[in-house]
Amino acid sequence: MKRKILETFAILTILLTNGVVLADGPQQKMTDLSEKVERKETKPGDIEATVPNWSKYNRADVIRMYGQPEDDVKSGKKVYNSLIRHEDSLKEVLYQEGKLTGNQAWAFGDQICDCSYGEDFGNGKGFDSDSDDDSGHVEELSYDHNRFNVYLNTKKDQVFYATPDLDYVTFR
Repeated sequence: MKRKILETFAILTILLTNGVVLADGPQQKMTDLSEKVERKETKPGDIEATVPNWSKYNRADVIRMYGQPEDDVKSGKKVYNSLIRHEDSLKEVLYQEGKLTGNQAWAFGDQICDCSYGEDFGNGKGFDSDSDDDSGHVEELSYDHNRFNVYLNTKKDQVFYATPDLDYVTFR
């Protein structure tokens, strides 16, 4: 019963604050409860992943919620490599620890792939990690010894990916 009341309170808070919840203290987390995180086949051969939309958060929100990062990377090449290598590994660790279901891990893997193609890492939309051009519009803020990372599009000042660790973010 207590859990149901807390869930109802969380949903009401999100609705009343236009989806942005910034609590005081260490419980501050980016939150998106709009849709359940899942990966499903919509028709034969067509896969759809539903993941949290963090774009309502900007750099100032992240600093306010999590504090100053331990590391702040602005090199497009380094951010790209971290996203496709480190985040994929972290997703697997979170699955092994029981913090993500297998289906959620697949959905976040799809999101990592989409972000690697869709964001401007300064090297032709991210795919060629051997590029020498390092003038992208991305930034990685790292916390807890790179256990939790937030990736930003600096041109739009929006979060495009965050490590899906429920100790740091909230989603369904």
